[in-house]
Amino acid sequence: FVVPTGNFGNILAAYYAKCMGLPIHKLICASNENKVLYDFFQTGCYDKNREFILTSSPSMDILISSNLERLIYQIADCDSQITKQLMEALATKGVYQINDRMREHLKDFVGGWANAKETGEAIQEVFQRNG
Repeated sequence: FVVPTGNFGNILAAYYAKCMGLPIHKLICASNENKVLYDFFQTGCYDKNREFILTSSPSMDILISSNLERLIYQIADCDSQITKQLMEALATKGVYQINDRMREHLKDFVGGWANAKETGEAIQEVFQRNG
């Protein structure tokens, strides 16, 4: 189940639907060159301290995915103190690292990203194939 995302809202809704029993195997978080979410799912480190790239997919041009905080709360076993500490670290340092236990809860997610050239090629391929 692939969801293009920047602010993490739609894919979070898909995650909740999966938790309620919708038969979704993996949630693929598709990003553009800003890829802060891709990196987070790869490493468990959320780091907004990077170059901000303006792309042809502006709704994905985000370095702080505000809806991710809701997932953080969930994977922290609904511990508001852990969530608060991580969000404070993001606000003050621009980065936070989740622990291994929290990372284990992310096994339903996979990150992916494409640059502008790859995105354009994919759009052209789908258009040529399907009209």
